[in-house]
Amino acid sequence: MRPGWSTLTAAAAEIRWVTVLTVTDAAARIERVRPDPWPDSKLLTALTVTAFSAVSLATVLGFSLSEWWADTSNDVLPAAAGALVVGLALFALSFLVFASGRRGRAEER
Repeated sequence: MRPGWSTLTAAAAEIRWVTVLTVTDAAARIERVRPDPWPDSKLLTALTVTAFSAVSLATVLGFSLSEWWADTSNDVLPAAAGALVVGLALFALSFLVFASGRRGRAEER
């Protein structure tokens, strides 16, 4: 066996052990940080605000992208901003979907 091989395997084992501990700790912290379920009135208010915001942003984005399409400049900023807006709207909607009822299933375990 090569002389430094045992040192290298010991270091790799330590790195693997630290990685496993870090991932386990991160998963436990993420589980503790989950939001409490919202009541129906709060969910309805958040859904209404998100829907009106999404419709107004989609209108502005539609006009902006139609002007960008008609223009011959090769600027990608409106398209990138549109992608960011759509991503934020989807993030907000996914939070609304998954924020309710998560604690109840965790307490059943």
